[in-house]
Amino acid sequence: MREGAVIRSVAAADTERSTTSRRVTVAASLGATLGVIALLSCGSRTGLDLPLRHDARALPAEAAPDTAVPVDAGRDAPFDADAAVLLEADAAVDAEAAPLPDAIAPVDGHVGPDSSLACPGNGVPNAYVFDDTGALYTFDPAALAVHAIGNPHCSDATPFTMSVSRSGKAYLVYMDWSIYEVDLTTLACSVTPFQPGQFGLLSLFSVAVSRTGGPEELFIYGAPAGGLPILAKTPLAPWNLTLVGPIHPTPPLAAFSVDMQGDPLGHLYGLASSGLVVEVEASTATLVGQAQTNLQITTDWALMTYENQVYLFAENQVARFDVPTQSAVLLGTLPFNVVGASAVPCFHAD
Repeated sequence: MREGAVIRSVAAADTERSTTSRRVTVAASLGATLGVIALLSCGSRTGLDLPLRHDARALPAEAAPDTAVPVDAGRDAPFDADAAVLLEADAAVDAEAAPLPDAIAPVDGHVGPDSSLACPGNGVPNAYVFDDTGALYTFDPAALAVHAIGNPHCSDATPFTMSVSRSGKAYLVYMDWSIYEVDLTTLACSVTPFQPGQFGLLSLFSVAVSRTGGPEELFIYGAPAGGLPILAKTPLAPWNLTLVGPIHPTPPLAAFSVDMQGDPLGHLYGLASSGLVVEVEASTATLVGQAQTNLQITTDWALMTYENQVYLFAENQVARFDVPTQSAVLLGTLPFNVVGASAVPCFHAD
């Protein structure tokens, strides 16, 4: 299904996924989406204080990771429908109690060479893109240059999204809804312990490697059984998926399916097919920013954080999210459609 068509159920999307575009199975009609966004925007306050941002140099090199309440959700854990209902009820209460934020705030990405947030060797982050055929490429945002790495062939299903870590691993999602770990040097592929259905995350979820003060973690954003969106996370090793919580306040309908990436400071950014950009605090699942950009998306889209910049992809177009104007600035095009994009979450040292 393409933009402008009526949204289908997740079950219908899964049934037809082999013949449909990667992401348009989750798109609502454009008119309905804009109507929901307009309605929610009218209820939000203007002139809200921007979220507090700290200079990354103040973060201890070995800060302890945030903790989450452990939830028993191993590979064989069934989906708890009652828990999902409670999550939706809690999110609905939060939506009534707190207005949606109005803007995406800037991030100060200055770090010293001794910071744990500095890129290895005082270099710049390695960046990668994942195309609609399943091929991986290195990506230079400044030159909009790509270099083919190869196709890891983790799955015969349609490629969906990806994220990378500073340890040289990529985490790929295909529309079989497993999460695969890929060595970016050898392209060796293995399936992670994630099982579709944990916390109700059956399909149409995004992944992002980020951190909240300690080691890198993999975050998963999705809507359980077609309900309201939640955020879960796991250490990269050993795998232990825990629930951060429902996204609160509840984001607009257009942000129920997003492509998400995280920066080195624990800020998660998501892009929806409507061009809506949202920011979620990784440690609390709090929606702290949103912006309706002018980005036009037809079938495929992706988002990449690169140091303190956010890049947006629509099919083969590359844009940069401009904080002062809260809009997408078109930079150029690539020779293929992008379904996933990610840079190592680190900063170039001053």
